[in-house]
Amino acid sequence: MNEEERIVARLREQPRDERAWADFYAHYRRQIIAILFFRGTRNVMDLDDFTAEVFFRFLIQSPWHDDWGSLSSGSEVRRYLLGSASSIASHAWQRVQRRTEIEKQLPPLESAHPGEAPFLDFAYVLKHLAAPDKELAILYYQNGMSLPKVAEHYHTTYAYAGVRLHRIRRKILAIIREKPISKA
Repeated sequence: MNEEERIVARLREQPRDERAWADFYAHYRRQIIAILFFRGTRNVMDLDDFTAEVFFRFLIQSPWHDDWGSLSSGSEVRRYLLGSASSIASHAWQRVQRRTEIEKQLPPLESAHPGEAPFLDFAYVLKHLAAPDKELAILYYQNGMSLPKVAEHYHTTYAYAGVRLHRIRRKILAIIREKPISKA
């Protein structure tokens, strides 16, 4: 029995053993990070967030989540984890492409002063957002909080937080189209 099979067997036999879960995480973490990296995720914080998301999906959505005693072989578990990692990386890449398409739709920024870089007046944008949207925009755009952390902050799902952020992006795009730059 190889190490992977021993780790999965321990979980099957002792699903409440924290050390077994820690060993499980340590064993598969590098493989998941490798898949995410080779599928295009280069940001270290994104790698950590997406890796956590893979394990979270395993705990919540895997075919074994109701009965860890029915846990399959190590190769089946690995196939499930790496498939989840690949799916998350693909969705992240699609979000980047959509964001790029939205940015292409924005009017070009022009500086009020030649030779200086233009900037977007974020305070103006925030002033035109409703309070809940404003808070989420500040957390995500200004404070750099990741989407999984935003979902955790609001005690909601990752998907719902993503939908809210998508709607806020559309509102921000509409605001920017009205007044694209600040005259510094």
